[in-house]
Amino acid sequence: MAALRRLAGLATQSAPALPPRPVELRLDAVNLCALLTQTQRAKLGVSAGIGDTNTDELGSPGCLWNNATQLPDNSWIAETITNLGAEYALGSVTATRLVNIASFPAVQTATAYDNPAHECLLFVDVAQGQSLQVEYLNQRGDHPGIYHEIACQLVTTAATDMITTLRSGAK
Repeated sequence: MAALRRLAGLATQSAPALPPRPVELRLDAVNLCALLTQTQRAKLGVSAGIGDTNTDELGSPGCLWNNATQLPDNSWIAETITNLGAEYALGSVTATRLVNIASFPAVQTATAYDNPAHECLLFVDVAQGQSLQVEYLNQRGDHPGIYHEIACQLVTTAATDMITTLRSGAK
């Protein structure tokens, strides 16, 4: 899984603080692949997640959900970043935007590696010094009418579902 290579596109400068989060949701012991329930996966049209450990230079675990051989080529990737808060993403080399995901502040951006018209990346501020990274990727560009804002709508849906599951106490 190419997962957290996404962070390499972020600058290392300090960034301003984000708005406050409604509660703190620690990610230390979370089973990422359990963050999308069977009902939520059915809504997205994806199979059970495939977990991976140490997916990036930060040693963050990740999970990939996709629709495998179906068209369009839809993939969602989530990673738990337990040593950097979402404000880190404000230093992205690509444009950033502050958004709200299920009442949590998040930084919306794109990677420096993929076509920004086919993907969107969120860093959700879930706890002090921790963030949930969620990405939508349509690598082949075959989703009808795909462009960055559509990709961001798709990632927002999945991230909202993940936060809902996380808030329910799923580990």
